[in-house]
Amino acid sequence: LAEVFRLRLPVIGSLFIIALGLPGNWVLLAGTLGAIALSPNAALTWTTALLFIALCVLAEIVEWLCGVFGSKRYGVSMAGVWGSIIGGFVGALVGGAVIPIVGAVPGGIAGTFLGAFGVELVRRGSRKEALRLGYGAFVARMIALIAKVSVTLAMAILGFFLLV
Repeated sequence: LAEVFRLRLPVIGSLFIIALGLPGNWVLLAGTLGAIALSPNAALTWTTALLFIALCVLAEIVEWLCGVFGSKRYGVSMAGVWGSIIGGFVGALVGGAVIPIVGAVPGGIAGTFLGAFGVELVRRGSRKEALRLGYGAFVARMIALIAKVSVTLAMAILGFFLLV
C-alpha cells in the first residue's frame, strides 16, 4: 500500500503544481519515469513514457499557440503579448511572495492582464483600447491554461489508473 501511494504521489502533486501555473505536466512526466525505474512491475511502460513526452510537448505548443494567437485575435500587439507573458511571470512571483503557494495563481492572472494593459496603454494611449486588449490577453491566457490543464489531467488520470 505504501508503494502504491508513493507512486501515485507525483500524479496528485502534478495536478496541484499545474494549478499554480508551474510545469506540472513535466513533473508528472518525471514522476512517471521514476515510477517506471523504481517499480518494474508497474503497469506503466516506456511506451507510456513516450506518450507522456509527446503530450507534454503538445501541451506546451497548445499553450503557446493559444496565448499568441488568442491575444492576436483580440488585436494585442506582439509587444503586448510579451507584456502579458512577462506580467504573468512577475505577477506569479509577487502573488506567491504575498500569499505563499496559492497566491501565484491570481498573481499570474492579474499580471497577464496588467502586462498587456500597460504595454498597450503606452503604445496606443487609449485607456479604453488598452483595457479591451488587456482583457483579450487575459482570455487567451485562460484558454491556454485550460488546454494545458486538460492535457495534464489526461496524463494524470492515465498514470493514476495504470499504476499498480
